[in-house]
Amino acid sequence: MASSIPTCRSSNSAGACAAQGGCYKPCSASVGVGRPPEGWRRRKAVLGAKPDETRPPQDAAAPIRTFGFTLTRADWAAYENLPAEARGWRKWIVFIFAALAGAGWSSIEESFFPDGPGEATRWLGCLAVIAAAYGLATLALTLDRRRKIARRPVPAGETLVAGGTDSLWTRNGGASRLHGMNDLQWPIYTTDHIFLQAPRDEAVILPRRAFADADDMRSFALWLEQRMEALDALRETNDVESSP
Repeated sequence: MASSIPTCRSSNSAGACAAQGGCYKPCSASVGVGRPPEGWRRRKAVLGAKPDETRPPQDAAAPIRTFGFTLTRADWAAYENLPAEARGWRKWIVFIFAALAGAGWSSIEESFFPDGPGEATRWLGCLAVIAAAYGLATLALTLDRRRKIARRPVPAGETLVAGGTDSLWTRNGGASRLHGMNDLQWPIYTTDHIFLQAPRDEAVILPRRAFADADDMRSFALWLEQRMEALDALRETNDVESSP
């Protein structure tokens, strides 16, 4: 069966590539050397198809786009509640509580069942240990997440985010940050936000209300993803060329 994935028909410019509906192999060396078809399929599945006329320009002359909005505690809560790999003590919290609950059950056995508990009692005790460990771990992680949300800065005034072809600039509460695209993690696109993780446990948050509509937000998320792919591919090409 013939593949339905669009491919480049021209290598004159990156704009020609964008005009062909988002082919998976960019047409310009300034954009990158290409990505496998799997990446193209994943972008389609997550972000959905978009008309060409709603996508931001893909060439280096693309104008900087600026967003203004009021960052709220709810935005930070949405970010902190994203699924993420547990780190540090959070990796071991369930095992820690399981060990404590198991030690407590052993004490109960010695105190109330000197001749040893019956089979049914032993199974009930095991289930109680598992339930206690899970419940205490969930409570500890919930309290930790609330603490992190409460410590996130919520500026009183307007937050500005300016997107360029190779960086994002943010300003809120009188403080400014410049994040290079190479320093940002892959954009996380949800129904109501675009999240970009930055170094030092920082994040760039773009809520849906900062855009004209949901299609505009989805278009910008796709553009961010394409720019990061292009920069990754260009960096890999430069590494290969500079290697002995």
